[in-house]
Formats: sequence, structure tokens, C-alpha cells
Amino acid sequence: MARDNYEIAKENARRYFLTFDQSEVEARPFISFGERYFYTAFAGQNCRVSRQTGTVELQQPDGTWTEAGFSAALTVYDLLCYSRPDARASGEFVTIGQLNNVFTSSANSDFYRSHARWFNDHQDALNAACRQMGGVPADTKGDISWRLPMTDFLPVILQFWEADEEFPPSLTLLVDSRILDFMHFETIWYAAGHIMDRLMLLAKCSD
Repeated sequence: MARDNYEIAKENARRYFLTFDQSEVEARPFISFGERYFYTAFAGQNCRVSRQTGTVELQQPDGTWTEAGFSAALTVYDLLCYSRPDARASGEFVTIGQLNNVFTSSANSDFYRSHARWFNDHQDALNAACRQMGGVPADTKGDISWRLPMTDFLPVILQFWEADEEFPPSLTLLVDSRILDFMHFETIWYAAGHIMDRLMLLAKCSD
């Protein structure tokens, strides 16, 4: 049976990390490290990357560590190996589509559609999930708006509008305007997908 393409891409990224000059990773001001691991945070979870194996792991509420899935792992590998040494967040937020004119606002809507529909009927659970992820209310547009930690140093803003007589529910994530200093454009979508899936998991647990 052919291996899943996502698993192949994840394995290739792990192998690339092992060839990368780890002293360059140590120079990233937003990464901490010890003898065995590099440490960061992602979507409200502690994250570590083994220097020896390159495996990305996320810490669970009970303190145990589990291997990260494709979206989280690829994002973390980009942060460690691709980000500019002088990368800094701007504090200005834009849609992902505004970073690359190939993607339109309709593409953004399609990406979040299934999440928006579920959250429309579970708005209290969405608020609880955002709070549990470490978010704080954001003073921006939307019936629900939260500033969430993609990482400790690179937040995103979630905006949600509930359905009315004319329009279906709508949801989007705003990202820092300098996020491309930290990761490839394609990786932003992986990060957004992981954040949305994690919010869904937390919301269902609190619903």
C-alpha cells in the first residue's frame, strides 16, 4: 500500500531538519533549547523537537508527550529551519489571502466553512475553547473575536460572524503581516488548519 503523501512530506521535513545546522536554530530568539530538545509552543500546547531524531511532540494535559501530526509538525519545522534570524511580528493583522493575491476571499471562506457551521450552533463552546487555548478577547470585527497564540511570539486573530436571514455563518483567521518571515506561504494554511482542528477538539470537550 502506498504511503500517505502527508506522512511522506512529514518524514522528508524531519530528515531535512536533521541535516540543518542546529546552531542556526539556537540563534532564533524565539526558540529555547537544552541538550536534547528545542522548545517552543504551538496553538496553546508546549512543543519540543528532538535534536537526535527530529521528532516533533506536543505536550498533553496529563503531562505526557505525543508525536505531532502533519500540520503541526510542518509548521514547527518551518519555524526552526526557515524563519529569518531577525524575524519579528509586526502587530498588524491581515487575512491569509492578502499575503498572496492567488488566494481570494472566497478561498478563505471555503477553508473555514465546515468549522463556521459547527461553531454557529456551539458559540459558547467556541468561546470556551478559545479561552482554554490561552486566547484573550480581541477588539475587532465579528460577533466573536479572540486573539489566539499560534505561538507565544506570533498570535492570530479569530473572527466569527453568526448566520442571519441573508448570510451563512462566517469565520476567518487574521495573521501577522510579517508571518512570511517565519514560514512558507503554504505552511500558513497548515498552521491555520491545526488551530481550527484544535479549537474544534477543545470545543467538543467543553460542549
